[in-house]
Amino acid sequence: MQVLAILGGLAFLALGVMAIFLAFSIRDVPDAHIAVVMFGSRRLNQVKGEGFRLFPFYPWLFRGKLIGLTRRMLDVVLTDIQTRDLARLTINIALEWSPDPRRAIAFLDAGEDQGVRSLLERRAANFVGQWARSSEWEMAKLVAVNTHSHLVSGIAGLIADDPATVAKLQTGDASHDVHDLGIVLHKVNITSIDPRGPLVQALEREAAEDQTRSAERRETGLDITAAALLSSEVHRQFGLVVSTESILQYHQVQSGKVDKAIRDIHLGIPAEVAAFLNRAFASREKTS
Repeated sequence: MQVLAILGGLAFLALGVMAIFLAFSIRDVPDAHIAVVMFGSRRLNQVKGEGFRLFPFYPWLFRGKLIGLTRRMLDVVLTDIQTRDLARLTINIALEWSPDPRRAIAFLDAGEDQGVRSLLERRAANFVGQWARSSEWEMAKLVAVNTHSHLVSGIAGLIADDPATVAKLQTGDASHDVHDLGIVLHKVNITSIDPRGPLVQALEREAAEDQTRSAERRETGLDITAAALLSSEVHRQFGLVVSTESILQYHQVQSGKVDKAIRDIHLGIPAEVAAFLNRAFASREKTS
């Protein structure tokens, strides 16, 4: 009986020790997290998933380094990027990424969240700078879709041209591994490219002048049409032949579109015809 009592006491003591051990050693890894196992201050190449996990003699002997697996968003703004033709660009890039649970050690080695953000910004700046030094903005603007795809591919570090992966990266539906950073890239998108500098100002002036010339051509086209109709009307009413070109020149001088003496235009156009033309053009301007 005494032996049984001793054995029972030892068993009870063992259960008590086990209960204490488990109470200190079982830790809850939160949802959407992993835990890299630490032995003292040394990382082990072991990763535990979410839920209740055993870390013997926590926290004195074993513990876990938590890593959240949710997506991170990063907006990169690159300013004063100069192209070969001296355009200065501000480029906005949107990235989304998450730690790769298969490469948790690489993620920690990269400096965790802050380190990965800095490295992604640096890689984006390096690639965009290399692209700009060998590119001309006017051509890049003409092929904007290809420019964006090329920048996305380079920033993501795609080894070969992969349109399907680039398209997914632009919409945030990708799962592209970046092994050395221990992350998965979900999105790389060029949200805007804003040009600045003397070249762009010159291009903007040229575009404005083109619009002005186009408007003048449209207006001149209407004048030619009106002049042709008036030429026929002058012949019907006055029995005179006044060419479309003469009527057009007369109207352009009257409206200040050409710098030519009025007396030169009046030659060959009688006063009564000139008065008729003035009334006709005035009526047209009121209705246009």
